[in-house]
Amino acid sequence: MMRQIKLIIVLLVAILALIEAQERPSYIGCLNSIECSASQCCTISQQKYSSPTCDNLGIIGSSCRPNNEPQEFHVSYPDGFTAILTNTYLNLCNCSDGLECEVETLTCQASNVTTQ
Repeated sequence: MMRQIKLIIVLLVAILALIEAQERPSYIGCLNSIECSASQCCTISQQKYSSPTCDNLGIIGSSCRPNNEPQEFHVSYPDGFTAILTNTYLNLCNCSDGLECEVETLTCQASNVTTQ
């Protein structure tokens, strides 16, 4: 009897794992920047049905958006999948640590801030 209960529990866990894996389509790369590596963030473009992906933080010379703050996005797709993206950036990640977005060139440049 105990063995049967353990088998049922194992089967239920396997079924739940399979259902959860199917709930998130493969075209959804991230739902939050926390899911990306430390050198990346979750981004989404403004195009209809664009897929959120983990993109690299900006390096010197990379395009950037001044005052780019993470946002929450509600997305839906033709297959019926819907999600709420949190801590996600529009189009571009911020610049890497030690860099800032230069307003005149809209590129990541070395920070001019000095500490004493």
